[in-house]
Amino acid sequence: MKTKSSKAVSSRRTLNTFVTNLVDRFAFDTYGIDAKSQALFRIFYASLFLVIGGLPSWVWIGDKPSVLFQPPPISLTNFVASSFPPAGFFISLEIIVCLLYVALLFGFYTRITSVLLAVFLTIGFSFEFSFGKIGHFAMLMILVPLMMSFSNWGTLWSIDARYRHAQPNPNRAAWPIAFMVLCFGFAMFSASVPKIIAGWLDPATQAVRGYMLRFYYVQGSRELLLPYLVDFTSKGVWEAMDWMGVGLELTFLLAILRRQLFRFYLLVTISFHIANLLIFNINDFYLNTYFYALFFNYTLITERMSPLASQRLGSFFNYVNLALVAGAAVVWYRFFTLSPFFTALEALSLNFDEATLVLLFAMLALALTDAVLSLRQRQPTPAVGAL
Repeated sequence: MKTKSSKAVSSRRTLNTFVTNLVDRFAFDTYGIDAKSQALFRIFYASLFLVIGGLPSWVWIGDKPSVLFQPPPISLTNFVASSFPPAGFFISLEIIVCLLYVALLFGFYTRITSVLLAVFLTIGFSFEFSFGKIGHFAMLMILVPLMMSFSNWGTLWSIDARYRHAQPNPNRAAWPIAFMVLCFGFAMFSASVPKIIAGWLDPATQAVRGYMLRFYYVQGSRELLLPYLVDFTSKGVWEAMDWMGVGLELTFLLAILRRQLFRFYLLVTISFHIANLLIFNINDFYLNTYFYALFFNYTLITERMSPLASQRLGSFFNYVNLALVAGAAVVWYRFFTLSPFFTALEALSLNFDEATLVLLFAMLALALTDAVLSLRQRQPTPAVGAL
């Protein structure tokens, strides 16, 4: 007959085994995608910045007086500067970041390029956030290239694959992505805690409506739906929005344990980004959707790609095209602040908020299409590390 101590030891072993299996499955299986899918994401991700969303701009910081230099306690700028560098520094920084995005697109020394991109983005955003306000959208911009440097996203359809014979490593197929998902889940969860403490769930107050009124009366925002919602006073609707927002953020950590559930949460999150833009005119969150694109089912494309199409795609990534695209990108972003996409929409008399709304709806449409096609496919997930 088992003693109480032996039962306790057995229970602990069972719990340890369960936790170990859960962690292993999450880190190495749940978010594993094949090398072709990772390569397509690399191409899509870099193209989104170069052509659609645009690159970070920091040259305006060089004109600011040193009295405004107030970096947070934990900031790279505290170790490298005591005031804002001149505009020439930021021009050079922007050119370097532009060239690194092009190098990433072409898979040129992809692992080194990814790390350098994360480093130079950190430098630029450290100065941008030295005015006392931090934009959390930068987290994913830095985290994606940093973590994907450990992945297989440069081993196919790249200069590395064509000239340096890079080969996929099955052990790098899942854990970098799982780590980013975990960070994103914690970020969403941590965003819910201050809201709960501040009383967002108090039925006597409507926090979302309060923020909306502040944007309208204090900040003077008059874009999109904001002017039409000022007089909308339904407590039930506004309170439901409070609970939905907090509930989404609070349960994200549970959603990450299931890939399909996580993808559904991302669909809802894109919808919330659209609502934030329509109601509050907050347009920074479109940058997060580039991270969401990592979870598109790229096998819908790769499994239908003929060997000839794959060969032609790979042949595009050569040194001549790298030089041409790099030159064109540097020239464009030296003369234009906005990306080609936003510049084209601006020519159609759309302001930045309206153009961002077009982009968000396009990403939502892509995500919905991907979800529907994935449900129809109903095929087993390809083996991790498969070509």
